Amino acid sequence: MIEVTKNWHPTIFVPEAGNQHNLRVWLGALYSGDYEKGIGKMHYIEDGVHKWCCLGVACDVSGQAEWHQWARPVNTNAQEIFDYKGEANYWPQAVRQWLGIESPKPYLFDGIDPELLDVRGISLIRVNDEKTQCTFPQIADLVKMVYGDDETRAMSDLACIDAYRAYQVVRNS
Repeated sequence: MIEVTKNWHPTIFVPEAGNQHNLRVWLGALYSGDYEKGIGKMHYIEDGVHKWCCLGVACDVSGQAEWHQWARPVNTNAQEIFDYKGEANYWPQAVRQWLGIESPKPYLFDGIDPELLDVRGISLIRVNDEKTQCTFPQIADLVKMVYGDDETRAMSDLACIDAYRAYQVVRNS
């Protein structure tokens, strides 16, 4: 579990109000249990199971493009790796714009375990893949705290899941 110190401060901006709905959809997907957590790539298949990085979940729910099978995996247990708009490791610009988050490698804050930090804080990629091995709900809690506005931060996990489910209905109709 990542402990937040009392003197933490965000090193990134909060997305504008128009993007907060999309942020809530992504949070809801992370809370929902619909995605099996993976590491190393945004989306891949291992032992017949689709696995996802938290950034891959954002790509998938955004609907900004389609997934395409990437080059044959080497030195990995994954049978298939997929890319999204040509990216397998970082979310593409279309997804960043959908969320209102500029960085292809989004950072959180500098108030956590110093062993996990680099120059700007800790990236979501490291939170997903490396030492912390956070669950998707834990990642959603961190994203909500750092990127959410007051209304988003006040939302329950279930309210975020409801936003995600409603978005799915509209997108699939």
